[in-house]
Parts: sequence; structure tokens; C-alpha cells
Amino acid sequence: MYPILQKALFEKCGVFFERKRGEFSDGLRAGYIDRRKILERNLFLRVFLASRGDLREAGKKRIFIQHKLTLNELADAAALDVFADAFDLFNAIAPRNASNNVNNAKRYRDVLAKLYIGVAKTDRSAPVADRIAIIDSLWGRLLRLAAASGKHIRHVLDEGTGERRKAFAPEKWMTSADFDYDVITFIKTGSLIPRKKTPEAEAEQMR
Repeated sequence: MYPILQKALFEKCGVFFERKRGEFSDGLRAGYIDRRKILERNLFLRVFLASRGDLREAGKKRIFIQHKLTLNELADAAALDVFADAFDLFNAIAPRNASNNVNNAKRYRDVLAKLYIGVAKTDRSAPVADRIAIIDSLWGRLLRLAAASGKHIRHVLDEGTGERRKAFAPEKWMTSADFDYDVITFIKTGSLIPRKKTPEAEAEQMR
């Protein structure tokens, strides 16, 4: 399965898909493989899933072991075109050393969401810098809408008055069950539509 995917990714993106850690160590030591061209398997799956809008799956732990994707899905030419676009955006906006922290998706769930926004709402033929500016603008709008919902708050100390007040907590939102729904709804409608409450969502809101 994975040798076929390795070949497809090299032909499409010019990267070496690392099925297991250290697979290309000889090439690195010899100097004929550029470390920047090695694509770690978990990072591939996170970006691939994010590019499809599967943000919940993209943020799961042990993703390489748990994913249910078939070879046909992973090596599909159209899907890899979208992945290649998302991967270019990832390299432009990811936090430093993100590829070394691919198993801690919570550290850059915002980046995964931005990738989906980028492939869904920007023109691939436009310069990357222009696309990043649009993504950042849309992300800022989404944050404002999420803050206006009145959910996912924390209590902070007002330095001016010394009183405690409520404030929107983006990190709580991004690790909540609402996050994926909100991002997808925003991309489709340009706004946020409250979802029907489930017992699980109500319990989460009470925490």
C-alpha cells in the first residue's frame, strides 16, 4: 500500500514519504536527500485530512495507526492535488518545528483549520502571500464570530480594575466539539449556525 503512495507523493509533490522513522537516514547522512523533502507520515495524514475538511480526524492522536483511509483514497490524483496545495500552505503558515510535533495536533489545530480555509476559499493560482493574507482575514472573522457566540469562555483578571471578567478562550474552542462544525459551517455560509445540543455538548459547556 505505502510504496504506491510514496511513488505518488514523490511524483506529485517531490517529497519522500517516510513510512517509518529513520527510513531515509542513509540518504540524509550521504547528503543526497534534503531533510526538508522528507514528509513524516503523521504530518501527511493530518494535512491530507484537513485539506478534505475532516478536521476532527486530522486532530486525532496516533493517527497513522487509527486512520481508515484506503489506498484508493490516499493515492487519488485529485485528492493529492488538493493535498499538495494544502501542504504548500502548511509550509508557509505552520509554527516553527511543527513537523517535529505532529503527534501533538492540539499545538496547531488552528493551522489545520486554516489549511481547509485556504484550499476552500482562496485561488490556488494566486501568490501564496496573497492567499495567506486572505486566510488570516477569514480566520480573524471566524474568531470574532466564535467569540460572539458567548461560549468557550474563561475568567481572567482585569489589570485595570482588578476584577475578574469573562473572556473568549480560543484554545478551549479549538479543542471542543464545536470547532470542526464551526469551521465547516463558516466555510459554507460565511457565518456560524448554532448546532443542536447533544448531552455531550451540554456537559462540555458546563466544564
